[in-house]
Parts: sequence; C-alpha cells; structure tokens
Amino acid sequence: ERYNAKIVITGSQSDIKLAQEITDKMKHTPIIASGRTNLKELGALFRFSDLVISADTGPMHIAVCMQTPLIALFGPTSPDITGPYAARGPTKVIQKDVGCNIPCYNLDCKQNRCMQAITVDDVLKAIEELKIYPLLHKR
Repeated sequence: ERYNAKIVITGSQSDIKLAQEITDKMKHTPIIASGRTNLKELGALFRFSDLVISADTGPMHIAVCMQTPLIALFGPTSPDITGPYAARGPTKVIQKDVGCNIPCYNLDCKQNRCMQAITVDDVLKAIEELKIYPLLHKR
C-alpha cells in the first residue's frame, strides 16, 4: 500500500493454497501466479519487476540473474554458502538470530522460528535501505 505496488505471488502448483492464505490476509488482492509460470516465464516476470522478495530458493537466484532488486529471506541456511551470488542489482539479505545454531540446514524444522522472526517491518526497512523508491512509485 505504501508503494502503490502491484503484488504478484509466485510458486509451484503445490503453493496455490498457501498463496490463497496469504491473499486472504492482504488488504489489496494480489495476482496469484503460483502454478502458472515455468522457469523462463518466471525469469521474464522478474526481469520486468521493480523488486523481488524471495526466500532462499531457485527464484531468488533467477532474480539475481535478471538483475532485479532483491530482498532475500534466509532462515536455516547460510547466505554465504547458498547466495545470492554476484548480485548485480540492489540486494538485501534478512536473517534473524533467534538463538538457534544458524545455519542449521534443518529444512524440516517444526518451529521454523528463524523464518517466523522476519517481520513485515524488517522487509519494509530493507526496501528503504535499498533506496529504490523511484522504482516503486512511492506516494
């Protein structure tokens, strides 16, 4: 809302339910592209996006390749080991210390505290730090 942004939620076919749950909590309805793009189309979408917010996943690396400004959300993995590598566009990594042994690489962690600790305010602060406001059509 602050940036008058058009939000697109991407993911695989198995992410559609989660995308809908996220949509239900949003004030403005995003475009749900989960299960609707292949890797080539995802790259094209990112190439013409002003910002990508992604966890430590393949799409994060696609955003780097497309030189799209990126906020990368890291939980149990290490940004030093798994990227984002050689980012040519503005990039910000968010990883919270929650008292665990991070990186633990426990992708099946039931508590998932390291990811849950990342807040909307953390992401908004990262957007400000990237200094890409003209791209985001800030009001």
